[in-house]
Amino acid sequence: MVLGIAAWNAPVILGTRAICVPLACGNTVVMKGSEYCPRTHQLIIEAFQDAGFPSGVVNYITNAPPDADIDDAVNGAAFGCFPNSGQICMSTERIIVDNKIADAFVKKFVEKAKALPLGDPRKPEPVVLGSVIGMNTVEHCNALIDDALAKGAKLVCGGKAGINEFTELR
Repeated sequence: MVLGIAAWNAPVILGTRAICVPLACGNTVVMKGSEYCPRTHQLIIEAFQDAGFPSGVVNYITNAPPDADIDDAVNGAAFGCFPNSGQICMSTERIIVDNKIADAFVKKFVEKAKALPLGDPRKPEPVVLGSVIGMNTVEHCNALIDDALAKGAKLVCGGKAGINEFTELR
């Protein structure tokens, strides 16, 4: 499935192009129409459906600005990032936030992360951030932090794990 994002300034040409190339390559398409001309983009989708394209091949979504509740977005991002201490194949690795709300999002995300229960999962208290599979994971996470900082990232919460802080569970 391919996401095509269509602009408002040439809605028919750009909307059609967002659909046709992925379809020609054998993909299904979700077109995100512009909030400035949603009906024009919807008409393009309807034309494909009227032409007999099977259900689910050409799909359409749109939004009305502003479209995000920051608290809901923070909760959703945290839910995607932290289960099983981040050791899950579907964990969120990148969060893309519009620059207009980035500072507010980061502030609330940091507050959320700092409030997560941290500790030994063998204890009776609930823990969200606990043990990891082994020292290789600790070293890998530390290397990711070093790499991000070297590339200009700013550490706003947490930090590198000290090797002496961990004991292996057997």
